[in-house]
Amino acid sequence: MNVDNIIEELRIDFIENFIDNDYSKQEAIESWDILINTYRDYLAKFSLPGALDNYTDRQILDHLKSSGELKKIKEVALNRLDSLK
Repeated sequence: MNVDNIIEELRIDFIENFIDNDYSKQEAIESWDILINTYRDYLAKFSLPGALDNYTDRQILDHLKSSGELKKIKEVALNRLDSLK
């Protein structure tokens, strides 16, 4: 299974879960967009020459977790979600 398929499955599950928790479909989609775009924007720096060359998606995720960067991404995304309210 490739990364795009995994992300699409996560998106569907995320939206369904939000709807099950009394959010509108529009709110769920907007929230997903903020979260995934925050993550992608952050990861864009890893596409620069010399930055984690030849790392797999799993290795990048492990790096983000061990360095504490994943926590920072989460904080930024949650702040962006809070600004929707």
